[in-house]
Amino acid sequence: LKEMKYSEYVYTYDVTVVYPVNSLLCCFVWIKLYVIIRTLLLTNKFTTPRAQRVCVLNGCYADLTFSFRSKFKESPNVILIA
Repeated sequence: LKEMKYSEYVYTYDVTVVYPVNSLLCCFVWIKLYVIIRTLLLTNKFTTPRAQRVCVLNGCYADLTFSFRSKFKESPNVILIA
């Protein structure tokens, strides 16, 4: 894959743009990783309606940052390895 290239001609600027296929695949991997991490953070016990009620009582909001911090305090080694 290092040698493969994707080229596209842009008529507006009269130029050919060349992308390595490896870089394009890397972008898809980052998007997939982002979706997996976001799904894991949104489907844990720290983003349930009960957690949001407890957060409102304590003056905070149960968003993704709260979920990540709570998950990290619960099991720091798992978060660091992942």
